[in-house]
Amino acid sequence: MANSAEKALVTPTTYVDDLSTSGNGVFSGHLHDIRRQIAKTGLRSHKAKVIKPGNAKLVTGVIVTAAGIKLPNRRHEAIAKGFADLETCEGPEAELKILNPLISRLHEAGQIDRRFTQRARNLERRRVAAKAALLAEERRGRALLCADQPSTQIMRRVTKSPPTPRLAPSANQG
Repeated sequence: MANSAEKALVTPTTYVDDLSTSGNGVFSGHLHDIRRQIAKTGLRSHKAKVIKPGNAKLVTGVIVTAAGIKLPNRRHEAIAKGFADLETCEGPEAELKILNPLISRLHEAGQIDRRFTQRARNLERRRVAAKAALLAEERRGRALLCADQPSTQIMRRVTKSPPTPRLAPSANQG
């Protein structure tokens, strides 16, 4: 396929199991040739399209335009919804449920547009603070539980540090 692409003066691009070709030499005959080569190997091709130059196109989840690659609107919307949800959430547990997928989305978007990467890093710091707050809440809850049950508190002290063995006085010591 690389030889075919080189002859047609097109640029082949692969991402996992997706193959796309771009350039002035792309036409339906070239697409048919590639599909025939794929079929010779025993594989099947699907979703074959020829998109006219100048039109934005969705390729492997990214919008490809003449100016470069961009995020699809649905990804922008998911990120915006995550930030909106973050503003209205209450408590560190709810905050973490929103932060984790939002940070992932921002890092994914940062692969396409670097501006998103810094926003993800800022939220990572917020996630650390939320985890610390959640841990502090859990500790306070456990402390209150132990305060209600003094025997449990004593048992914890005993089990945390085992008693040190004492040696019996020997006959040689006087």
